[in-house]
Amino acid sequence: MALQFQLNLERREADRVFVSVHLAPEGDGAEVQGVALMLVTRGGDRLSNRLLLPIAGVLDRPMTSHVELRALEDLPKAARVVGVAWNPSQQWEATCPADPGTQLEAHLRGRTTIVPSSEAEFEELSCGERTAIAQVFPWLAPCELPPPRVVEPELETATHEEIKSFCNDIGLDREEAEWLEALLDEP
Repeated sequence: MALQFQLNLERREADRVFVSVHLAPEGDGAEVQGVALMLVTRGGDRLSNRLLLPIAGVLDRPMTSHVELRALEDLPKAARVVGVAWNPSQQWEATCPADPGTQLEAHLRGRTTIVPSSEAEFEELSCGERTAIAQVFPWLAPCELPPPRVVEPELETATHEEIKSFCNDIGLDREEAEWLEALLDEP
C-alpha cells in the first residue's frame, strides 16, 4: 500500500499559510486513518497548533485538499509546513517551505547553485518540456525581449558634421576622429 503525499504552498500571509495537501494511492488503493499538519521553525519548534484533516478510509483515487494554517505569531523566515499521514502499519511524511518563492523557483531561476556529485548527469529540457513547466509555474516563462534598437547613430550615412559631433560626444581626440572619418570613407 504505497501513497504519494505532497504539500504545496499556495499563498503566505504574515501569520498564516495556505497549503494544498495532495494524496495519491499507488496501485489498487491505500488506507489512510488520518492526516495532520503543523507549522514549524527551521529548528523544528512549533509555530501553530496541529491541524487534523477529516480524511480516513481507503483512497482509490488521488485527492487534493486546500487548508489554511494559522501561526501563533508572525511567521519567521525559513518556517515550513510539516505533515504526516498514517494508517495502522505505515506513516508518510511531507514538508514544504512556508516562504514563497523558495526551493524550486530559486533552483530553476539559478538563484542558488548546486554542486552535483561527479557521477551526476543532467539532460537539457526540450522546448515542449519547458513550455509544459511554464504552464504549471508561470514565473518560469521566458520574458519577452524588447525589440532591438539602434544605440549609436548610423555613421555610414552620416554627414561630416554629424561624425564630428559623434566623435565629440564619445570623447575621441582629433587623431582618432580623423581615423574614424577615413575608415568611414573607405568603400
